[in-house]
Amino acid sequence: MKAAAEHMTPVTLELGGKSPCIVDETACLPVAARRLAFGKCLNAGQTCVAPDYLLIQGISQGRISYSAEKEITSMYGQDILINPDYPRIITRDHYNRILRLIRESCEPDSIFSEERRQYHFKNRTPPF
Repeated sequence: MKAAAEHMTPVTLELGGKSPCIVDETACLPVAARRLAFGKCLNAGQTCVAPDYLLIQGISQGRISYSAEKEITSMYGQDILINPDYPRIITRDHYNRILRLIRESCEPDSIFSEERRQYHFKNRTPPF
């Protein structure tokens, strides 16, 4: 930023705050779930306003989770990984690089198992 200022070059800053969602007992659960699912899945969740976490009052966690899962399934089908409308990593090399980074930071029994990775490649053609 200092170098940009010295040359009067305009810059844009991404402040990257948190994006909580608040759902209380007055919310229409199907509408709230649809909006949560859309916001979180838009561009695979890679937007600065994608929901980070929920604050819920007067509604059970199970009800909101079930409703959001139902909405995601409605949008993308039973397996989001094989839906052509869901964004993908462009190349196998980039996919493997990201997967390696995740593996290095996760427990061995995490959801990023070799079995899931093989299933993903078997059922997809590039882009990944």
